[in-house]
Amino acid sequence: MQHNHRPAPPGPSAVAQDPAADRRGHPEQGQQRAAGTDGPAATAPRPLDAVRARFARNPADPRAPAATAALLGLAPRTLQRALAAAGTSHQAQLLAVRLDVAGHLTARTSLPLADIAATAGFTDHAHLTRRFHAHYGCPPSEFRRAGHH
Repeated sequence: MQHNHRPAPPGPSAVAQDPAADRRGHPEQGQQRAAGTDGPAATAPRPLDAVRARFARNPADPRAPAATAALLGLAPRTLQRALAAAGTSHQAQLLAVRLDVAGHLTARTSLPLADIAATAGFTDHAHLTRRFHAHYGCPPSEFRRAGHH
């Protein structure tokens, strides 16, 4: 029997997903294979995408790393090691998703910035503005006026 599986296009990290992992239905057993590498170092758990997907569903949820790991069927330390191997952390990914959501809402809606802050998971408007300015190089109000899309 021949399988005509198309590999996933490489993303920013040039990582292709193991299709067998999805058929098994066990995210904790999912593997990634770095493009162009072979051997034991070429595979690693794929929690980064799963973590970002969880955060994107509800960026305001103040989920602890242990709770995120449990939802993914991983031990907390396993999740921490996998994220560290990808050069990131639970907190860094949560902030990145929150900033993505805030940037999208700021550019594409007329919601008040206080509502955007709450929706994206920032403690208040000032917290959003500080983090937004550090990430995007300008405060959200200026970002909106400039018409970023």
